[in-house]
Amino acid sequence: PHLNEQLWQNVAELPEEKTMSYMTSFEKIAAAKGLEQGLEQGLEQGRQQGRAEDLLHVLHKRFGLLPAGLQEKILAAPIDQLSVWFDRALDAPSTLDSIFQPVQH
Repeated sequence: PHLNEQLWQNVAELPEEKTMSYMTSFEKIAAAKGLEQGLEQGLEQGRQQGRAEDLLHVLHKRFGLLPAGLQEKILAAPIDQLSVWFDRALDAPSTLDSIFQPVQH
């Protein structure tokens, strides 16, 4: 029992690079794909947040104080919906309702 405890203590004290000195090709590919997906998701979230902030800016400039809950609705919206609302905000008459109405088919 004493040797077993000493062995595990020695293993725990090894520097990380000695205990995990290699990755298989599969692990390297999986890590690279995970990093790539994470970067893509981060970029998409950044684009969505930027579009939402731009829309909020335009709405504040055109309409002043916005109704309660509208900012949260905008911040939670997907980027394609934000693009529609942004375009409408540029051309809309003087009401917010015309911006956020559903698309008529």
